[in-house]
Parts: sequence; structure tokens; C-alpha cells
Amino acid sequence: MNRITNLILWMILKMTGKVFFGIDYSISCPAMCIHEGDNWSYDNCHFYYLTSRKKSLINCGNITSELHKSFSSNEERFDQIADFFISQIDYCCRVLIEAYSFGSIGQVFNIAECTGILKHKLYLKNCKIETLPPTSLKKYASDRGNATKLFMHSAFQKETNKDFSKLVNCEPGDSPACDCIDAYYLCRYSFDKHINEL
Repeated sequence: MNRITNLILWMILKMTGKVFFGIDYSISCPAMCIHEGDNWSYDNCHFYYLTSRKKSLINCGNITSELHKSFSSNEERFDQIADFFISQIDYCCRVLIEAYSFGSIGQVFNIAECTGILKHKLYLKNCKIETLPPTSLKKYASDRGNATKLFMHSAFQKETNKDFSKLVNCEPGDSPACDCIDAYYLCRYSFDKHINEL
């Protein structure tokens, strides 16, 4: 599909408002799921993610990935991460991002700064930004607010009949599979919440 055809498709989808975005944002392996259409289906989803693992670099079917670029500062790194996702969003839309986990440890301020850059760029594109706490996402996806990554993987596989870890060459519960699965459920949550408003 060429760029003009793709743009026309996006314009039609924009007018009908039936495009949903879910982003599981992080520094190491951020992922996004885009769903297009009136009926929820895995086949209507496209996944985007960044990774530093060459074996998980996949670009086929409904999966697009890139390796992280080299960087000379955190500011450059955070900007590059945000630009990868912003480049996939051609127009004003609704985006659901997983909210910060209050139990997080490590470089939490870096994660906040990185996410802040993404949110600012989404704001400049006039996107409607919503967040969902991790426990609410887990509860929605698996009926368990404390679900592990493996449990989420199992719920996804049961729902879609797809083993995402095999698609992206990693172990179940590892990145980038777990990040794409979270992005999938964020996108689906937004779809379920807003599809009847459009």
C-alpha cells in the first residue's frame, strides 16, 4: 500500500473516528497497538515497538519494530522514543496510555520525563490523552488486578489464539511480547469504552 492510499484510508478512518491507540510506554521496550474498524478483532490491530534485542526485531504482517537508536543524552533518547510512536499517528485521535505504577522502583523520574515528552508531542497533535492504572488494566484483561506478565500472556493467548512470544522471538512474559500485550489491552479498553460514543 503506497503512502497516498494509506493517507486516504487514514482520512476515512478519521472521519468515522474508528481508530484507537493503546500505548504501553517505557524506556527499554515501549509498545503501541492501533486498532482500526467498527468490530474488535486482533486482525484489525497493528503493533509497533522498540527493542534493543536484534532477535526480536520483526517487521511482517501486523508487527512493526525498530532497534533503539544510539543517543548522546537522555533528552535525545527520550525524544527518539517519542518520535517513533508519533510518526505512526497521522491525525488527531484518542490515545490510552498505561498510567505510572506507584510501586515502581529504579529510574522512575526518567520514566516520567520520557512519558512527559510523549504526552507533550501527543498534545501538540491535538490527541485526547487518557491513562489507565496498571491494576485496572490487569483486571480488565484477566479478571485479576494482580495478574503476572505470564498470566496476561495466557489471557491474551486464550482470547486471540495467538502466542505473541513466538511471533516476536522471546519467552512468554518477556519483552517485547508482554509490552505488546499490554498495549493490545489498553487499545481494547479504549475501544470498549468509546466505540459507542462515535
